[in-house]
Amino acid sequence: YREDDINQPSTSNISGYLASFIEENINLQSHQEDMVSFRLDHNDTSPEFFNLHTVDIGSLHDNDMSEKSSTEKLILHRGNVFRELIDAVKNRNISFKNMQIEMVLPNGKTELAEDLGGVLRDTISEFFNTFYETCTMGTELKVPCLRHDFQKEEWSAIGHIIKESFVSEKYFPIRIAPAFFKSSLDEPIDNDEVLENFLKFVSHSDAVLLRNSLQNFEDADEDDLLEFCTNYDAKCLPNKHNLKVMLEQIAKEEILQKPSFVRECIRPHLNYIKHILNIDYIFSAY
Repeated sequence: YREDDINQPSTSNISGYLASFIEENINLQSHQEDMVSFRLDHNDTSPEFFNLHTVDIGSLHDNDMSEKSSTEKLILHRGNVFRELIDAVKNRNISFKNMQIEMVLPNGKTELAEDLGGVLRDTISEFFNTFYETCTMGTELKVPCLRHDFQKEEWSAIGHIIKESFVSEKYFPIRIAPAFFKSSLDEPIDNDEVLENFLKFVSHSDAVLLRNSLQNFEDADEDDLLEFCTNYDAKCLPNKHNLKVMLEQIAKEEILQKPSFVRECIRPHLNYIKHILNIDYIFSAY
């Protein structure tokens, strides 16, 4: 990493370091103009970026009279996108469609890039990477967790960012348990679906233990199973007759009940997405 920089590279700011290095060490000559430019081309193959060729969402904001028609410039700092974007949304109702992002690198210089969608997509990716790390719990699937410094305004801002990310760039955070999103949209959820989400929420070793116990309780490791149930505050001892019901109750508490405050904060923004698209299309990506 750069010895003259007080910050060290991380997964959230590595692209900024690369852009800074290229800017300072390579002379990029434009073929059309006598200027230096660096374009971030993002051919993002992440499943969280949807390819919705059949859905016309380009005019959604044009039909929403509450959105501003003029372009707004937003200055963000690489590595601090998560907090700064939340603060920006809290202070004014930002439409990503009408937003021009200027990204400041860790060395204090502006990232030279043409925002033809790439800078916004990069911003969205950094935002949700930080979101997963700091605002959720779980392994393969995650659920939002409460933070003492996040109140209704912060969670509502995150809901707005989820909505704008989808409308503008077809991005949806599919690492969040689908049962949580379905409950936010009042979609039907059966016990088996919640339990399956929970088995992807717990650690891999716990998931193996629970699946084996459900399939053949007699061969289950009773000590490990008892420890698991104790950790999740089970009210009775597990046996082959009640284990599935116990796990369904634990799953509902972890996936649906604990993040209920977050669900209510983001519900209006998710309902906006529901009105413009069959929500089953999103859940099919899981």
